[in-house]
Amino acid sequence: MSEEKDLSFDIKTAKAADVHAVKLTKFSFVHYIAGGLGSTGVFLARTDEGWIVFKSIGTRTAGEVFAGYLGVELGVKCPEYRLHDPEKQTAVVSALRCSKAASLEEQTILRTTRVKSVIAMSFIEGFTLPACGMKVLAESSAASLFEQFGIISVLDLLTNNFDRIPLVWSNQGNFENLMVQGNVFEDDGKLTAASIDQGTTCITNAKGEEEYRQKIIDCIKEAHAHDVDVKGKTFKRFKMSFENNTGYEFKQVDCENYFKGVREGCERLKNLIDADNDFVYKNVQKAIDFLSQTEAVGIQTGLGLLNGDFVQKNVEAILKTAAEAKSSS
Repeated sequence: MSEEKDLSFDIKTAKAADVHAVKLTKFSFVHYIAGGLGSTGVFLARTDEGWIVFKSIGTRTAGEVFAGYLGVELGVKCPEYRLHDPEKQTAVVSALRCSKAASLEEQTILRTTRVKSVIAMSFIEGFTLPACGMKVLAESSAASLFEQFGIISVLDLLTNNFDRIPLVWSNQGNFENLMVQGNVFEDDGKLTAASIDQGTTCITNAKGEEEYRQKIIDCIKEAHAHDVDVKGKTFKRFKMSFENNTGYEFKQVDCENYFKGVREGCERLKNLIDADNDFVYKNVQKAIDFLSQTEAVGIQTGLGLLNGDFVQKNVEAILKTAAEAKSSS
């Protein structure tokens, strides 16, 4: 392979390495993907075994790791995480900074002083939904994909993650955080969804928390209703969001399948609570234990923003509303 060809990242052929097994200080090439406002973006690093992902550690890291743990509990495909010991963090960042990059701009970003410590995570193979949505959402995998999006949205309701599908949030959404896995070039009906870039935003004032929880209640009621209100605000928001993010014309049947997924997410959540009522708090502690491996700036602030009570009350609101809706149907 030529030196020039070697400096490339091809989403169609990129394969994931086992993030827990690879050496975190040896990379043949690093590809940078810019993030949103205030984000340092992500670094895709190619190892001999495949690709892994690095993110700069900051105040949002704790919320991402915690939400990722909850997602796995709900059966959502999420990245796995790995940290080096504090004394080895410098070696990891140095290896990234000294790696080959495709452009001078990427090399400059790699060497920026903002990137002082990083968390490694598994590379999620596939295409972002905006890159393939117009095609795959019109094919035989559509019903299953919309159901999976609904399950992912239950995760987002728990953690108040507004940076994906705008289920209860007044924004356009960010469908770059939804991945489609499988052969998107063939209509084989086997495509699956994965969730990247999780987030947790715990509301800290009583009025805001009450208003948010009422949105959850209204949403779960609507998801359990017999008919989709195509003239309602939720459907119109979904329709606009899907069309703006993917170019796909969102239909009533899509909303029905999406709400079917929300109901399935509620059932999975109920099963988790029935098995262990403390599972939220245990995952908060799991995130704390994992991130105690690093002394990176912002970690303690981020951990301080994790409020298990906020998420637990969201769990209770979802399950109570779902139970009432099912009993009255």
